[in-house]
Amino acid sequence: MSKIIDKVEAASIFKELRSLTSSGDISKLKQRYNLLMNENLELDFKSEEEVEFIDEPSQYTQLIQHNDILIADHVVYQWEVTYFGYYGGGGAGWFVEEEENLIDVDVYNLLIELGIYLDTPDVPKPEIDDEEVED
Repeated sequence: MSKIIDKVEAASIFKELRSLTSSGDISKLKQRYNLLMNENLELDFKSEEEVEFIDEPSQYTQLIQHNDILIADHVVYQWEVTYFGYYGGGGAGWFVEEEENLIDVDVYNLLIELGIYLDTPDVPKPEIDDEEVED
């Protein structure tokens, strides 16, 4: 169970973590984060996905992932990532690419320094005729 803190305290903690990352004092960042984890105040993540199947000019899938970082159930940061899934030519198979990631560089660096890596979501394949694509 997380320590009970309010939204202002959660935002302040996240700001402190970002500041430590930007300063380059990674050992102090990790030390501070370990203290937070001991208080059950580690970073939590929540994601929601929005999927759109597109037919023109060719069939592909666009997935927009809406991400939240939370501390003690309070949202302290939000960003979106857009992925595209498509079939390669000549039966090359299904490919997924990250098109746009709107995360701030300092937040990205914070996650990397803490060893937190978010998984690429499963981008669903559009319904197509078997004759058009070979897996």
